[in-house]
Amino acid sequence: MAEGSLSSSPPEGPFGAVLSASLEALAREAPAASGALARALQGLFVTLVVDGERVTVGAPDAHARVVPEVPGAVLARTSREAILGLIEGRDALPAAILEDRLALRGAVAQLSTAHDALMMYLHGVLRSPSQPAILARWRDGAPTVPR
Repeated sequence: MAEGSLSSSPPEGPFGAVLSASLEALAREAPAASGALARALQGLFVTLVVDGERVTVGAPDAHARVVPEVPGAVLARTSREAILGLIEGRDALPAAILEDRLALRGAVAQLSTAHDALMMYLHGVLRSPSQPAILARWRDGAPTVPR
């Protein structure tokens, strides 16, 4: 792990790398939002499966980060194209769920908490100046962290 890095396990694929970079930027550039996200997760873990790549997010301390997969986590299965459609405004969350571009699995209370955490993450992303460049590198297929 790099010095100063918040990652507890190295992301293996492009989505894990982008999510890890995004969460690290959030903690560095918008610490209040990062803390709100960690509090919103309140011990909940969310496993995202994007085009087959599994990435789990949790907040084992004061910041959310990519963590090893945890049994019983909320599961969200989607694709890169679906995520970009939501980010770019070509799709809406209810339609993505109803039309199976986003599949969710978990208890109702867990899904509600995961939704609240997603809203905290999005509020923080808007306050983190590095986020557009991180997203652009993922969209363009370039490495998430410049080397």
